[in-house]
Amino acid sequence: LYLSLLGGRVALSASVALADPPLEPRKLRIGSGALVFGPLALGECTIGRGALIAGGSVMLPHAEVEPDAAVGGMAVVGLPVRSRLQLVGNPGVVMRRATL
Repeated sequence: LYLSLLGGRVALSASVALADPPLEPRKLRIGSGALVFGPLALGECTIGRGALIAGGSVMLPHAEVEPDAAVGGMAVVGLPVRSRLQLVGNPGVVMRRATL
């Protein structure tokens, strides 16, 4: 709700935990069911439905995380993360998403 008040487009069913508000909340879009735990979003970023963004990750301008994709902690997102894949590390490496 807080990000929505700042101008961000956040689905009501998204779970967002941020220590600090993003630099440009109007350029942040978060889909329904997404779990977002403290990334640094620089510029326009899109987080798809059901995506997972771990804490400490950095989303560079025009970063896109598609539905059901994941970004690991401290990873740098500079390229699109396609559905059902995960990006880990710095520089980011895309791999198949593990399921439990």
